[in-house]
Amino acid sequence: MIRGLTCRISSQIARQRLVCGVRYQSSTAELIDAEANLKKVLTRMGLSELPPAGKPGGLYRPTLRDGQLLYVSGQPPLDPEGNRILGICSSADDIPLAKDAAACNALAVLAAIRVEVKDLNKIERIVKSLGMVNCTLDFKNPPQVIDGYSEVMRDVFGPDNGVGVRSAIGAVLPGNIYIYIYIYIWCAKIT
Repeated sequence: MIRGLTCRISSQIARQRLVCGVRYQSSTAELIDAEANLKKVLTRMGLSELPPAGKPGGLYRPTLRDGQLLYVSGQPPLDPEGNRILGICSSADDIPLAKDAAACNALAVLAAIRVEVKDLNKIERIVKSLGMVNCTLDFKNPPQVIDGYSEVMRDVFGPDNGVGVRSAIGAVLPGNIYIYIYIYIWCAKIT
């Protein structure tokens, strides 16, 4: 049983490859062009481009690449001009607005990634995300809020590669920023 499962997983991985800078998955015969998908997401959100990449708020790097693993430091949600989106969740009524802020947060993360790798098609998969929601102690829905971020990443990188493992927690965030997300990403090899 284990051997059969291992073979199926190995063959799935073997069918997945990068062709001419575009993610290709032969199991679905679907081309995933992250840059084109990003344009669609931006249009849907009423935007024409990513916000400017955020600047570090302390002594750290916004991104760090180690081999094929790219670490992205915590990013706050940014409006189109690059200003931080502030707020706090205290009830279920706050979820729609907070979820929109989380979608903006995904764009800030993508801006930081693009500065590092130049082309989002070099991203092979989202590995791990941690989303923190600025909220009161009695707010029970951080995962629903962070879904706004996850939906954007899925729409840009596809359902297989854009959805990784994730944690979503409530927290008291500095400067009253609404959402804070950091992620690990697997990138194409540098040749």
